[in-house]
Amino acid sequence: MRVCNSYGDGFFVVPGTDTCLRLGGRVRTDYNVFFNTDRDFDFQPNQGSSANQDRYRMRARSWSEWDTRRPTEFGTLRTYGEIRLTLDDDGPIKFDLHKGFVELGGLRLGRSTSYYDFTGVQFTPTEFFDPQFSRDNPQLLLAYEARWGERYSAALSVEDNTGRQDGIASQTLPTQYGGAQVPDVVVRLQAGKVGDPAYAQLMGATHVVNTVTQGLGASGYQLGFALGAGAAADLPIGRNTRVGFTTSVARGALNFATTNASAPFGLASDGVFDAATGEVRLSNYLTVAAGGRTDLAPNWEFAFQAGFLYGDPGDADTDFNHDGTVDDLDYINLDLQTFVGWRPVHGLLMGVGSEFRLVDTHEFGQSSFMTVYFRAQRSF
Repeated sequence: MRVCNSYGDGFFVVPGTDTCLRLGGRVRTDYNVFFNTDRDFDFQPNQGSSANQDRYRMRARSWSEWDTRRPTEFGTLRTYGEIRLTLDDDGPIKFDLHKGFVELGGLRLGRSTSYYDFTGVQFTPTEFFDPQFSRDNPQLLLAYEARWGERYSAALSVEDNTGRQDGIASQTLPTQYGGAQVPDVVVRLQAGKVGDPAYAQLMGATHVVNTVTQGLGASGYQLGFALGAGAAADLPIGRNTRVGFTTSVARGALNFATTNASAPFGLASDGVFDAATGEVRLSNYLTVAAGGRTDLAPNWEFAFQAGFLYGDPGDADTDFNHDGTVDDLDYINLDLQTFVGWRPVHGLLMGVGSEFRLVDTHEFGQSSFMTVYFRAQRSF
């Protein structure tokens, strides 16, 4: 079997063709212990400190990936697929086509990492809380990327609106998203790319919010949006040291700013139904995150991530909990994650980590959640 050196390590030529193929995968096991002070703040369901909630979780996950490439007169023809199987405690097994796309030159079609997402601050193996950054959050999309030289690119992506919907909060009349009418549109400018010694990007997105309220019907279309920036770079200190930073502002488009916010009464949402006016008011968000990693010694690594989210649900204060007084619905999330890993042999990672989140609200007090975990992971 012939090795294919044109596209990086691990590729070989499929016999009888000019196609190069790379096969890979990963098997992971996690063991978590949970500490949760208040279940009203929408952390992980059935995990906490009360008698009817789980104090631990065991997980096994495996995934397989394949990557094919061949040259054409229009550029490289590529197909990529990734399938994940996950078992938490006693089941059921969850099947996920995490990614699957076709690419020809700069054109990409299928399910892929969103062109908005900046993954340069993913340093710890997060499970529950993304510390206020858009991580690798695959979406169904159709995108085109144009490149100038080796470092600069611009991309336009049309992406599935339903994959970014975070609901509408209401304590009175049930309100929800109606049918998807307009896809999201994402624009990205990038200098460098993931894996380069340094890279940065600017990104923006539109997100149409189309809602329906029980008894009132459709409330019409509102245009949400998100704007963001990120940068990551290697540092000439320590061993294999790298840091990253990202920030986003969003209106009516929470999922672009973070994929996992925490708030009481479902206020981690794209909007709030205002019973006084019968209207849906879009929510505003600001997120900031930073992280880094370094090798403590040969085969030992340390990583951390920290994040901040400010949420202004509903763009106006209302009597949200229906107690006769106007409620200030603003809240913040503060996150901290750490991980220490050991690689005893090539391809095997074992380590311990922690994740902590504090939720502070103006009207409803504070809550916090913490998990400590052990992980073993074999990649090939």
